[in-house]
Amino acid sequence: MAMRNSRAAASLEDRRKVVIEATELTRELSTRYYGAIAQEGEKVIATFTDIELATILRFVTASLDLQRDQLARLKAEALETTDSL
Repeated sequence: MAMRNSRAAASLEDRRKVVIEATELTRELSTRYYGAIAQEGEKVIATFTDIELATILRFVTASLDLQRDQLARLKAEALETTDSL
């Protein structure tokens, strides 16, 4: 018998959509394996000042922007290469 980690449910807002929901088993396993690190992570974050958190946010945001720009460049290069074949 296969374990089901998620289930499909109809969207309440749009009947054309299907929403994937975690099962109780998935929530229990997530808590078991990630609950402690989440709690400890909250403690670590609480040690940062608002200024430090703003700096971290700025760094993460800039890093994501850089990666998105790089991905867009690579996709454009791939299209150019495909078009020239």
